[in-house]
Amino acid sequence: GKTTTLRTIMGLWQASQGSIAFDGHDITRTGTPDIAQRGIAYVPESMGIFADLSVQENMLLAARA
Repeated sequence: GKTTTLRTIMGLWQASQGSIAFDGHDITRTGTPDIAQRGIAYVPESMGIFADLSVQENMLLAARA
């Protein structure tokens, strides 16, 4: 459930019905790069985090991946 929801929000999977709104904008059919530019990032469990980096640095790294 949670992973599916996050992947759908990020545009990695397409929603079969309904819509996804962020900051008042419909992002249901928005591409992953555009979603990341809006400030949304997803770090899969398998990627992990880098303990020596700040939360912001980890999120920026994930957005570029």
